[in-house]
Amino acid sequence: MNIVFLSALAFSLVFFAERYILETPYNKGNFSPFGFTNNAGQVFNIWIPLLVINTYVLRKHKLKCALSLITLISVVVILMEAGTRGTILGLTIGELVIFFIMLKQDKKKAIWFLSISLLLVISITTYHLVEPLRKARVVAQMNYLSMGTTKREVFCATK
Repeated sequence: MNIVFLSALAFSLVFFAERYILETPYNKGNFSPFGFTNNAGQVFNIWIPLLVINTYVLRKHKLKCALSLITLISVVVILMEAGTRGTILGLTIGELVIFFIMLKQDKKKAIWFLSISLLLVISITTYHLVEPLRKARVVAQMNYLSMGTTKREVFCATK
C-alpha cells in the first residue's frame, strides 16, 4: 500500500508542477508523466481503489489519512482533467459490482464501497465549476499570441 501511495503522490506532484508551475506545453500524446491520456487512465484504475482502501486503513492516523486523502483527490482531479471515459466508467462499474456483492454479505460495510462513486461525482461537479475559469485563461493566452506578444513582454509592460 505504501508504494501505491508514494507513487501516486510523486506522480501528482510532478503533474501539478509541470502543468501549473512550470507551465510545460502538453497535448494528448504527452498529457502526463505517463504519456498519453489513456496510459494515465489505466494507472488510475489501479491507484484510486487502492488509495481509497489506504485512506480507510489509515483512518486512525490523522496525518497519514489526510495525506492519503489529498493524494486520492489529486489523482481524481487529474482523472477529470484527462477525461478518459473508459477509466471513469470502469471505476464506476467495478465499484457497483463490489457494492452488490458486499450488500449480500454486510449491508453496513457495503456503504463504504460507494465512496469512489461519491468521490467521482464530487470531482465531476468541481471540475465543471473550475473549467470555465481555465477556458478564460486559454482565451487570454490565445489573445496574447494573436497580438504577437509574449508573457515576458506583458509582464515587463505591467511593471
